[in-house]
Amino acid sequence: MKKKLFFCFFLVTLLISPKSVYATTDSNEIEKDQVSEEKVEVSQSMAEETIESETQQSVEKNQEEKKEVMTPKKRISPVESRSLRLARVGVSDLPGARDPDKKGIYLLFPMRVGIISQPQEEQYLVKGESADLSIRTTSWLNPFSKVSVDVREWSEDGNGGWVNNGIIGTFKSSRSGLLGSSEQSIDIPIGNLQEGRYYFQLETKLNKFPVIGGLGANWYYSNLAKVEVKKEPISANRVSITTPKVVFEQATYPVKAVTNPVDATVAMNWFSSLNVNEIELLSDTGRSIEFRVKNQLPAVNKSTDKPGIPFNITATATNNNGGSVSDGKTIYLGGLSAKKVAQDSGFSWDVDEQALLDLDGAVENNQPWNYQWQYIDETGIKSFKPSDGANNNAGTLSSLTDLNEQAHLLTFKRDSEFMSIAKKATDKGNPFAVQVSFSTVIETGDDKTETVTITSNKAQLEVSKPEGKLSLQQVPDFNFGTIPGSYVYEGTKGREPSAKGKLIVSDTRYPSNGWHLNAKMSPLKNKEEQPLETVSELQLKASDIDVSLTDNNKEIVITDSTKSEESDLVGSLQLQENPRVQLKPEDIYSSTITWTLIPAVVKANPA
Repeated sequence: MKKKLFFCFFLVTLLISPKSVYATTDSNEIEKDQVSEEKVEVSQSMAEETIESETQQSVEKNQEEKKEVMTPKKRISPVESRSLRLARVGVSDLPGARDPDKKGIYLLFPMRVGIISQPQEEQYLVKGESADLSIRTTSWLNPFSKVSVDVREWSEDGNGGWVNNGIIGTFKSSRSGLLGSSEQSIDIPIGNLQEGRYYFQLETKLNKFPVIGGLGANWYYSNLAKVEVKKEPISANRVSITTPKVVFEQATYPVKAVTNPVDATVAMNWFSSLNVNEIELLSDTGRSIEFRVKNQLPAVNKSTDKPGIPFNITATATNNNGGSVSDGKTIYLGGLSAKKVAQDSGFSWDVDEQALLDLDGAVENNQPWNYQWQYIDETGIKSFKPSDGANNNAGTLSSLTDLNEQAHLLTFKRDSEFMSIAKKATDKGNPFAVQVSFSTVIETGDDKTETVTITSNKAQLEVSKPEGKLSLQQVPDFNFGTIPGSYVYEGTKGREPSAKGKLIVSDTRYPSNGWHLNAKMSPLKNKEEQPLETVSELQLKASDIDVSLTDNNKEIVITDSTKSEESDLVGSLQLQENPRVQLKPEDIYSSTITWTLIPAVVKANPA
């Protein structure tokens, strides 16, 4: 790589400017590095095209129609009237309604007693069909006892208000067994509904502690459930579902389906590509359901861009005439992508950020989490040893999302024993994967605690041969500006002009045998190629460099190392006196410095 040094006298400028010249080398291990002008990529902002769903358009239409309705002279069409009836009603609108309690949390046992699967948020039926208000609860149910649920109903009064019809029925769960139960299902069908709009709220008394006699029982109230009964069927021409992208085992997640039009009188059924031993749909009918994957799947994720083991969830909306529309989504279990890295790269392994955030929210635990990374080879699961060179392979988190912070991020050094082990496994074609588990202590009540452990998927690690390179990334530009002619006539004599520049050598090879960096400086000449008739030297100094280049094209060693180096060089120009030199005003002199990066060669011992 070459750089030019310039200066002029009287108004003399001295500088070194880059040229597109490469460093010479005697090894193809060196990457030829070209100095070029810095470029700022400017991309024109493109207006994002947003395609509104018919559902969104319908909402906007409803808003417009509502404004029209509020204008006395505007006549309301039947379609507009139906759209207006979709407006949401809150607890404060219904006399006697109670604020819903926090959602129950079940993770192998009741982490928080309550309703874990709420009644359907909204249902649209044709007269003669039954509404389904079934729920699931989690509580400490005593042996041979049942959970009892009261159903409260509100109906329209014809004047824009609501009538509290009181408790219209009581429903019970199945009787628990000899050991009791900690999760209960209650089927709640509601029939004989006439055309109109209804709201329901469920009330149930649940045991907070595993004690006999219900001493720790409290009342719990569900979310409101809307049921709208139509005179005639309304068909859906599309259904769209929303799901989480990444989930973990044992945790419960919601999914929701929206039809177009939103009040279509369809039967909604849910399906999964996993079997019943792998996934539990807390309900498989309705517009909103919840699910949980029972345990981590044994498969190994081999994809570097998919955060876990894929599976599908699909919703099918069946119209009253027998026709149907469906939508499905791919969900990933475990949060861990595979890695393909070079042995000399070194790398870190993170877990899907949104998945960690969702899991933290689903558990709602104020206790710290412990995490532990392990690897799996052909003999089984192994824990990391200190000698493996895996940083942050275990620790404690105040929040799961802290796992991807630098203080907890799993990191492997390029020269670690673990990278060597993984490389050997890859070469032999043996299985090699990594997995992380999280555990926390949950207070279950009655001064008792339980430990919950959740495990990610297994993610494959492939380690390829080293891909390191030796390259000269940057050499300094020395610009000495304008100097007086007396510096030549009398010499610089301790008043040497100086300039600064950056020297960067990158060596990502592993293992590295080291390298040498040489340089030479050509004679100072003006634009007419006339040399400056004086001896000149360029002294280079940095924390580990102290050498002088003479302008005679003699190559010297600047520095050497066995790793990447970055230095802030200070160049000082030293001129010997020569009172006989003929200088012209504003004369510019320049010199070219050629930098040569050479990989070190290890000599073999003679046989």
